[in-house]
Amino acid sequence: MIKIDPYVPSEVCLACDGCCRYAEHGSVWAPLFLFEEIVALSEKNVVPSCLFTHSANKAGKAARINLIQGKGSFVCPCLSLSDNACKIYSQRPLDCRLYPFLLLRQDGGAFLAVDEKCPYARENIDSQATRKYARGLAALLASPSVVVLMKENSEIIQAYPGDYRILEPLPF
Repeated sequence: MIKIDPYVPSEVCLACDGCCRYAEHGSVWAPLFLFEEIVALSEKNVVPSCLFTHSANKAGKAARINLIQGKGSFVCPCLSLSDNACKIYSQRPLDCRLYPFLLLRQDGGAFLAVDEKCPYARENIDSQATRKYARGLAALLASPSVVVLMKENSEIIQAYPGDYRILEPLPF
């Protein structure tokens, strides 16, 4: 597992009701789990493998978790609506550990971007601390072992509709 320090302070994150909620069932914003993450969570009986959609992917590849109907939206089944916390926080997938940063595929290249819908990211995007965090995250993602992982799991680098800002190019 790639260690990524959280960007958004937990008290800010838990007070927000933006993450883990989606307007549509098959949202591109819903987290993708690497195949290895699905296997690990399934083997430990943390998240059953039946919660993942492989219909658009081949077996052995990343898969999107199936969202469930929530209060006026679709939600990640790993979200506890009572306290706004992730039920699998310590084992959450890379896609979630990165958020509000995104692995973006655009014009044939890969980029580190930030989702400007995240209130904390939007308010702090131009800060020195955010620039430093993004550079460090890009350096981590450019490490040889992570580059291999990304090349083996290229489906996790996605095209997203607007509301993001590209920060750094990535080597995969």
